Amino acid sequence: SNSNSNSNSNSNKRNDDLNEPNNNDDNITDILGVGPPDPIRFLQLNQQIEAYRNNQQNVPTNFTIERVSNTPDIFILRDFLSIEECDCIIYEASSNINMTQAETVTENDHKSRKHCQVAWIPSSSAGGAGTANSNHDNVINPSTISLVSNLVSSTANIFLSSQIKQNPTTFVEDLQVLRYGLNGEFVLHHDGEPRVLTVIYYINGVANTWFPLASTATARNSSTSSFDDNSINSKEIERGFEYIRNNHKNNLTPQNKGQALKLGKGFKPGTHGVLVKGIGVGDNDVKECNDDSVNNGDNDNNHIAYVKKGDAVAFYNYCIDGSEYKLDWRALHTGLPTTEVDGGVKWIANHWFRLDDLL
Repeated sequence: SNSNSNSNSNSNKRNDDLNEPNNNDDNITDILGVGPPDPIRFLQLNQQIEAYRNNQQNVPTNFTIERVSNTPDIFILRDFLSIEECDCIIYEASSNINMTQAETVTENDHKSRKHCQVAWIPSSSAGGAGTANSNHDNVINPSTISLVSNLVSSTANIFLSSQIKQNPTTFVEDLQVLRYGLNGEFVLHHDGEPRVLTVIYYINGVANTWFPLASTATARNSSTSSFDDNSINSKEIERGFEYIRNNHKNNLTPQNKGQALKLGKGFKPGTHGVLVKGIGVGDNDVKECNDDSVNNGDNDNNHIAYVKKGDAVAFYNYCIDGSEYKLDWRALHTGLPTTEVDGGVKWIANHWFRLDDLL
């Protein structure tokens, strides 16, 4: 599916001035454009801007974009999908498509992802240029495909740079729809090459996506010029990340639960990194939040980002090291186990935007 967008986005500022760069070093040139484009790259931590997308009926629908991490660049999209659009995706996946047991890229790995079923919906009416796992033998409602294509256009228009959108090796994978049952989880992992951007849609309001190594520091480290948290040993984790990649035949990371958990050892959701958590789910402090506080990003804990049904998270998987593009180890993330408090089920959907020039 072509990532060029026909939808519009209105990037009026909501709070602070967007003219000062945030985490882009002036000495670094992103030739391929793998990072966030203007104006979202100028957002400060917890700052929001208003935007809109044209839905399938070409009616503008408003949503907001909020930065919740400096490295990697992580943004929450609030009210991105309507309740009806969420229900449409769930109905299509559960009714018209044969959901199968979800697998990972690692052969015979049955422990990293538990109690999870998957379905695929084409990202375009042409059937998508998606993944080998895509199954187009099912009869899928054309309106659902149109919805998914609309989401692709909207997210690409906002989150992909002009270089990426114009690059002939850019494409988007088919929409992956996942249903996690009770105790369903996906251990710490990286989305891997050559996925430059990941978008996760929370289509029943349960999230529990945790980025344990994401940085919510608001000032640069004077020696590294990066947003380093004092609570983690960045160099040690980076060495571990590279060791796993360089010592595996497929050069992917991580490859099993043991390797993954070692990188995140000692970290706690809500205390380290960024936890994307559903409103009204889990701890009492979440239950006491109201819609206004979630929509306005009113939250004293930078390590928790609250979401609800129809919200999404977008994050970037690459960073620049000198003149080299590398997978960003801070983009490691996990889907925490689904609990009874969550209602025993979590529905999410994923889009991955790829740039094959990075292979």
